[in-house]
Amino acid sequence: MRRIEVASLLPDHTPQENTHIVPQSALFDRAVSGFARGTLLKTPKGLLAIEDLLPGDVVDSTEGPQPVLWIGSATILPGHSAAGSLLNSLIRVTADAFGMGRPAGDIVLGPGAALLYNPPQLRAANGQGHVLTPLADFIDGISVFRVTPPSAVKVYHLMLRRHAAVRAGGLELESFHPGNGAIEAMGSNAQALFLSLFPGIAQPRDFGPMGFPRVEREMLDGLSAL
Repeated sequence: MRRIEVASLLPDHTPQENTHIVPQSALFDRAVSGFARGTLLKTPKGLLAIEDLLPGDVVDSTEGPQPVLWIGSATILPGHSAAGSLLNSLIRVTADAFGMGRPAGDIVLGPGAALLYNPPQLRAANGQGHVLTPLADFIDGISVFRVTPPSAVKVYHLMLRRHAAVRAGGLELESFHPGNGAIEAMGSNAQALFLSLFPGIAQPRDFGPMGFPRVEREMLDGLSAL
């Protein structure tokens, strides 16, 4: 089990903060691990560190400026996570790893980050084809690699009114959405606990539609081989 902290905006626009004890499992881990402390997000008023965001603050997104409805956070304690947990390292992306200015300089992100990009396999098929792919799928040990923090560090994720990607350091990174069918695949007790993290969310469909499909790198590589 691990402790996570949640700050949210209630339906009546009242801010609320809570602490929850949750299992160390993939969906719970991903819900709090998109960004590392210090990540600067683009907002209409300039750059703002993820740890300084409050529910109700507005960030730039691929769906236009949107208010942050929910922020989840947890602490990575090196050497103390259960086997298989996401929360055991961070991911460093070097400058220009995904093209000029993407990112503009080295950036450290959470292990649950997902990148919005336009792979050539899908671009050729329909001219658009933006998808979300776990950043961990791009780890090559050179331009994208895992780093183990020397001491405890906080990681965060945020949820917007509409699922989208937010901008950090020249990259577009997914806001939180559990994904289609992810909650339904959990046991009933785990479902109830997971939904309790999100005030105003009573059932999985309340998260709304996904703004982009989520596609793993392995699947894209398979398309390249066809």
